[in-house]
Amino acid sequence: MGRLVVFVILIGVIVLVLRSLKPRTRAAPRPPTYPYRKRKSLFSPAERSLLGVLDREVAGRYRVFGKVRLADVLAVDSGVSSGDRQAAHNSIRQKHVDFVLCTLSDLTIVAVIELDDKSHQRPDRQARDAFLAAACSAAGLKLIRFPVKRAYSASEVNAALGELGQSPGGAHRLPGQGS
Repeated sequence: MGRLVVFVILIGVIVLVLRSLKPRTRAAPRPPTYPYRKRKSLFSPAERSLLGVLDREVAGRYRVFGKVRLADVLAVDSGVSSGDRQAAHNSIRQKHVDFVLCTLSDLTIVAVIELDDKSHQRPDRQARDAFLAAACSAAGLKLIRFPVKRAYSASEVNAALGELGQSPGGAHRLPGQGS
């Protein structure tokens, strides 16, 4: 009986050794998939409407960029600890703003423009809006908010943009727009 157990163990060891020596065949790697489709448009109808008026009203003075990553507009101060630096960067790296207004000559950032639709009444969006306002204010960057509309007038856009030369930072809401 003892010899039988030793024999079975010996056979098992030989099988394991032979398996380890045999080249392993691996399944062919799956080709990468690209589950993407082109979006119909870069901007919503309201964004496109505002962009048209902005482009027209700032022509010769500013350049408008759309759908800009907040981390490309704001930078984290260098004087903070590495943990705080990372947390601050994480707060801005995946957020975007609707439009950024820059000078023509050197593309210096002048203002951030946000278009507020009904989603901005949700608590999570209100928290994001408060964060954006505080971050822009801390950076000395003007934040201008427009309520979503079907069309925008040159006079309302010019009224909002007319304040660009005044106090930097802070948020400006157009008349008739809630907080």
